[in-house]
Amino acid sequence: MKFLTAIAWLAILVIRGIALWLLIPLAFLAWLVVFAWVNDASPAQVIAWWDVNFAAALVHGPFRLLIPVESRPRFIGLTKFAASSRHRVGLNDLWTDDLC
Repeated sequence: MKFLTAIAWLAILVIRGIALWLLIPLAFLAWLVVFAWVNDASPAQVIAWWDVNFAAALVHGPFRLLIPVESRPRFIGLTKFAASSRHRVGLNDLWTDDLC
């Protein structure tokens, strides 16, 4: 099962890498329209929030049978993401518990 889990994480990284080309412009537009006024968040915070939640959606969605429950990242709510300004989009985000 560990081999299938490793293959699932690799597939998530590939899908996430390709999807970031679409997610970053969409997150920036969302920041312009909504997040800059509602949550007083920076564009980097909004892009990081979209990235973390997209990765969590992949893990909890199509790859949920291949990833053990204890190693799945959590979703970050709208009320929590603006409180943190330290998150940077990185390669190891899928394996860390501290997503904010």
